[in-house]
Amino acid sequence: MTNDYNLLGPTWNASQPITWSFATANFGNSASQFTSYMGATSVFAQQVEAAFARWAQVSGLTFVETPDASAVDIRIGYGAIDGPYNVVASTSYLSSGGVFHPGVTIKFDSGETYTAGSNPQLLNAGGVTFESIALHEIGHSLGLDHYNSAAAIMNASPSGSIIDLTQSDIDGIHALYSHALTASTNSGGQLLSSSTGVDAIYENVLQRHATPDELTAWNATPTPTVASIVGSAEAVQFVDPIVRIYQAAFGRVPDKAGLSFNVNLLHSETIQDVASVFVASSEFTQRYGSNAVSDGLVQALYENVLGREGSSSEVSFWSHGGGSAAQIIAGFAQSSEFQQLSQTAVNNFLTSAAQGQQSYTGSLNSTFDEDHLVVATTGLALTTDHPLA
Repeated sequence: MTNDYNLLGPTWNASQPITWSFATANFGNSASQFTSYMGATSVFAQQVEAAFARWAQVSGLTFVETPDASAVDIRIGYGAIDGPYNVVASTSYLSSGGVFHPGVTIKFDSGETYTAGSNPQLLNAGGVTFESIALHEIGHSLGLDHYNSAAAIMNASPSGSIIDLTQSDIDGIHALYSHALTASTNSGGQLLSSSTGVDAIYENVLQRHATPDELTAWNATPTPTVASIVGSAEAVQFVDPIVRIYQAAFGRVPDKAGLSFNVNLLHSETIQDVASVFVASSEFTQRYGSNAVSDGLVQALYENVLGREGSSSEVSFWSHGGGSAAQIIAGFAQSSEFQQLSQTAVNNFLTSAAQGQQSYTGSLNSTFDEDHLVVATTGLALTTDHPLA
């Protein structure tokens, strides 16, 4: 059977995390030298991070973004290659005994120009996305060579019609690192040795990279599981509350960018501060009719969040207690009653996200039904036959 991929030869030790960085200097051990550097918070850097996450999903490899140093395995930056419209990027490496040396360099041509496309993609003059170029070069840094017999990210000439890994690319990475793809389950859930990779799970659940110490600890655990991260103290303190406040305020799960932003915001602000942003949004007023504290708003929250009518004393407690709308929505979202109603759905949402299978759309589950949305426009319980969020 003919392979649908080509290999360079060297590989990484898949039992250890592969480190990578945005270069900030040139080092003597690097396979090539940079002429300029990519800011770690730039839109280009975000596409590089997305490309590493995509390879993690299909390879079983663990990638860890670290501060730049000579010992980092893969380093990212710019090089003056040949100006626009020709070679868009290059990967250089040293190896011995079939193993890559640290200091593999990926250089994007500093002469290329990119414009904003959709999704949000960056396109060069040929309509090729920056992320697909990053996928291609990272593929080289992992051991894949050019393959031109079928459409693939690893084609020698990039194409605007190929924006994601194809079966050829996936077959190639599996051939290189099949031992990293061993996936099994136990009563605790999917093992972290599965194809999503430990660091990708940290990003998808905790909205941050795993530290080297954390990766070492997880690799030393006999049966580390997705459930271990989804149910961790950090997730309970910073992630679960954001998922619940999205459901309470907007009637939906978080979008991916919103989840990341608000989880990180909660590390430095209170849940009431976070809720104030939700309450001030047009999405909240479209859903509830108003963000002014009233009996009608509180009753709508009881029905939409807790799925029941509030008693007159309960409604009065919230609407006449002097609390702001943000304090009230935070109170409902974090109440023990709502936590009990929603915790299984929250865990399922985060488990799906951890495995890269979450669409980040819709309600948490059918318990929170949009077909009978209660709106507080006049203080009366009104219903609609169509979802408003």
